Amino acid sequence: MGLEEEKHAPDRLIIPMILPLRSIVIVRVGLVLWIIAQTLMWTMPSLSAGDRSWWRWVPIAGLTIGALGYLYVVRTREHETHP
Repeated sequence: MGLEEEKHAPDRLIIPMILPLRSIVIVRVGLVLWIIAQTLMWTMPSLSAGDRSWWRWVPIAGLTIGALGYLYVVRTREHETHP
């Protein structure tokens, strides 16, 4: 099928692949990575020196958003199991 034919091809249903991961695991891993990033900011002040002084707030924002996501996932799971 050439490029021209693909433009006029009928729309096909794309079924995404199901991943064998649970949402809560992904959120927990993300939180751990943000904790590591914040620890690096504290132990290596040169990372947030000069024009990069705002960098120290990035892991804090990531942790805050991640904690809200964690609460959302946990609360959603509780409502699914106890209707």
